[in-house]
Amino acid sequence: MPRFFVYLCVSLALLFTACSASETTVSEQELETTVPAKYPAWFNSNGVQSDSLSFHVYSTAVAADSLRAIRNAQRTARTQLESHISDAVEEVRSELEENGNSQAASTSYILMLNEAVDAVDTAAEEDKIDVWTTDQHFRAFVQISLSKAGFTEILKNHFEEGSGDWAAFSGTSAYSEELQ
Repeated sequence: MPRFFVYLCVSLALLFTACSASETTVSEQELETTVPAKYPAWFNSNGVQSDSLSFHVYSTAVAADSLRAIRNAQRTARTQLESHISDAVEEVRSELEENGNSQAASTSYILMLNEAVDAVDTAAEEDKIDVWTTDQHFRAFVQISLSKAGFTEILKNHFEEGSGDWAAFSGTSAYSEELQ
């Protein structure tokens, strides 16, 4: 009987170890060395992001030399920022027009807003630049930012002082949601 009990215990032990799942443990350090990152840690692949203080735009470009990759990424980021700001300004202008502000529909008003948006390019600042070498090419990563306070000043300076247009523009809900 004791012999049978020993065989039973050994058989159960073997059965349990044979049925348990084998799992390979990989440390974080090994994972980092085997799987290269696609982007720098600071890079946001969504393109445009805003917080309470600034608009941030992220872009990447590949070229045969590092300077060209950087310039292309910068150009793309600035274009994306201008497009994002332009869409937000148009949202505000449309809300004004829908609420019966006839001035918002005038050509001069639209041109004035376009001039303000065009000034975004010179006001934006490059925050971060990183260049990686891959397969004999260079990949540049760029982050540019524009402070919301800085853009508010740009906009304000384009409105005629004392006309009340700035108060109407900045008083819309679209302005609060998109640009403030």
